[in-house]
Amino acid sequence: MKVPEPPFIGRQEEILFFQREAERIVRGQGEDFFYLSPKGRGKTTLLLKVKDLLFWGGSEPIPVYFSFSRPYSDLLDFSEEYLVSVLSQVLVFSQKERLALKPEDLTSFPGLQREAERQGKEVTEELIFLHQKAMVSRDYKQALKNAVSAPARLGRSENKAVWVFLDHVQGVEDLFTAGRELFPYFLEAVGSPWAYHLFSGEPPGYLKKRLAGAFFTRPIAVRDCPPWTLEEAAAWMQALEERFGIKLARDLLDIWLDFLEGNPGLAATFLNDARWEYAELESHKRFAEAYLKSLIGGGLKRWFEPSFRGGSALEAAQGRYLLKGLQVLWKKGSEPTPVEELQRQVGLSLNGVQGLVSLMERAGFVQESFGMVEPVASRVLRDWVEVQVRRWILREEPRRIIAAMGGRLEEELHTYRDEEPQKEEEKAIRFTLVLPNERDAELVAVRALEQIATYSELEADQVEKIKMALIEACINAAEHSNSYEQKIRVRFAVTPQAIEVAVEDRGKAFDPLEVQAAAVRKDAPFEQRRGRGLVLIKEWMDEVRLENTEVGTRLVMIKKRRRKEPSS
Repeated sequence: MKVPEPPFIGRQEEILFFQREAERIVRGQGEDFFYLSPKGRGKTTLLLKVKDLLFWGGSEPIPVYFSFSRPYSDLLDFSEEYLVSVLSQVLVFSQKERLALKPEDLTSFPGLQREAERQGKEVTEELIFLHQKAMVSRDYKQALKNAVSAPARLGRSENKAVWVFLDHVQGVEDLFTAGRELFPYFLEAVGSPWAYHLFSGEPPGYLKKRLAGAFFTRPIAVRDCPPWTLEEAAAWMQALEERFGIKLARDLLDIWLDFLEGNPGLAATFLNDARWEYAELESHKRFAEAYLKSLIGGGLKRWFEPSFRGGSALEAAQGRYLLKGLQVLWKKGSEPTPVEELQRQVGLSLNGVQGLVSLMERAGFVQESFGMVEPVASRVLRDWVEVQVRRWILREEPRRIIAAMGGRLEEELHTYRDEEPQKEEEKAIRFTLVLPNERDAELVAVRALEQIATYSELEADQVEKIKMALIEACINAAEHSNSYEQKIRVRFAVTPQAIEVAVEDRGKAFDPLEVQAAAVRKDAPFEQRRGRGLVLIKEWMDEVRLENTEVGTRLVMIKKRRRKEPSS
């Protein structure tokens, strides 16, 4: 049974963002951008809500929504569906005050032709004629060019910009063999003052690395759809409780939701399974049992299981390699694994393991960068891997899996988010600075570091090296990240053993090779040391690692502490 769509709750900050973007489009200052999120975060529901608000909220821009959600026989087939969708939504918009039309009333060219004649829309009639001409000659290139350029041409004729939401763009490569031929036509349409495009999809890591780079030669901004707050997600889960008819322990609800990563899609899928067997989830034990059953053979299993031609991943030989590869990665935790090491442990050829990594990356299971593979931080994915390894590799029966894993999960839930008291010598000082991406902002971080050094009694030469590394990291983040929010976060953690500094930006991940070649800014202090990149940072610090996160890039630098020598 299909999981019902969740009610729309919260998201006020995102709605305000889209409203501001719509105002910029009206002024001719908008931009095309990618809007990405992990699976299940409610991105599509949000976009449809925004489209509805734009439709009824004002005269501009004209909102158009299209989803790459079904297979197409060829590019002509896609061109026809896309053009029909665009034309019908624009015609309905022009008549919205009369409430005379709905998009479902205009699903074919004869109906569109009649409505265009009735409204006197000559450009619409011309677009229909050009498409039919291309269909007769089987000229898919002309059909594509005509369809993709339609929003801009319609916007110009209506004297109103069109805002096109293109959802689930990750499906382009799956929907038809020639899918990659499609995006160059969208590239031609990008930048028009009459049509703006929002390319939306999942998973973020794959799309940032593959689609954004492969299909667009010009820089396009990337914005990540943020998660709900736990309060918003809890309110929505209580709404689903009533809809599903299953009673939930209210005092445990926030723990279970947090355990499910605050992901509305995961939670809805889990509850949709649980309601058929349980009238009530009253304890951690019952939750763990229902959770494992869903992972073994229910919706949570299907959530993570990528598809292959001819059957599911776990029924194919490659599925066992997939599980084995994920098991190897999860055993190492968050530490990246070289592709060569993964190849040895899985037992595939180099080409075979590279194909496997690509598959896992497209499914949103891992992130690969410069030959290093790292699993995404997902508790539910980790449990799914363990369940499927037990079932498909160890050949354990479901009841044995529940018995083996249930007690451990129940114990985890009892202690979840409870931190053991730190020993006095292990306590850490932690705080975060949020800096604007402006000239000399890194000097604010340096001043904070100097105060930490005074408090922590660090050696002067250590402080100087950390300062140089911090300045370099802040400059690299500012110059190479393309952060949509134009901010840099600097996180400090000081323990008796070490000082850790993490510089994080929320934008397109930058290439370390480019970072190393960063230009020296000559009009600011420390110019002789700037722009030398990761090479110098690694010389100054004891440990350095570059992490691609779901929202951008994080450079973590660690300096082991050496206390000041007491003065004689």
